[in-house]
Amino acid sequence: MFKALNDEELDVVVSAMDAAKFAPGDCVIKEGDAGAVLFVVEDGELDCFKLLEGKPEPTFLKTFV
Repeated sequence: MFKALNDEELDVVVSAMDAAKFAPGDCVIKEGDAGAVLFVVEDGELDCFKLLEGKPEPTFLKTFV
């Protein structure tokens, strides 16, 4: 995603970032939340689920590493 940026542009992006740490099992973002934040997984894994019509529990889609 950031490969096309030169060093100056990359510095601008990185300086605008805030670090956040989450514990295993924490919900990082929920379907329907405002999409005003970009999350970059620096370390660890992030499981992605989707609410599907007719299913009572979210369906697992993918693990981001």
